[in-house]
Amino acid sequence: MHSLKGNTKDVEKAKRIANGKPGSTCPKKFVALNKDFKEKGLCTASRQYQAAKLKELESQELSKSEFEYQYNKITEKSCTCVGLVTAALLAYNLDTKVEGDGVSICPGPNMAYFSKITSLADMIDDVNGRTNVMSPTDRPNMFVKELQIYLQYYKEQIEEHKRNPTEKRRK
Repeated sequence: MHSLKGNTKDVEKAKRIANGKPGSTCPKKFVALNKDFKEKGLCTASRQYQAAKLKELESQELSKSEFEYQYNKITEKSCTCVGLVTAALLAYNLDTKVEGDGVSICPGPNMAYFSKITSLADMIDDVNGRTNVMSPTDRPNMFVKELQIYLQYYKEQIEEHKRNPTEKRRK
């Protein structure tokens, strides 16, 4: 997922890591799909999953740089179930006691081509071809850009497998 770095959800996440408690409380459990540690499934951004994964990591004898790399791979995940909806809760003055005040921002790949502040109505008109609010006219086709993103992700997964081969990655 592409995420705007430095958003308020990332600030919350960094504070939890600094306090030695990485991971989200995972109040919604919408993406609790990973079954590495629990049959019912855990979200990889959850505190429970990250604690188990970090315990597993500490049992390995890794170099300091490799340990830091793996630690960051585990703790970089952020709870988007909560982070994406919080903006709406805040905008309508609804209770955020469970979710907290942190907001995640996950723009689509075309976000890179916007060069000015634009209203939602103008963005919708742009999507539907009624206007053009993006400055570069030579931007790639949306499907080609998506394919490039998937290929980049695939290359990263290959590199990750070379770095740390597992049966799950091999499959």
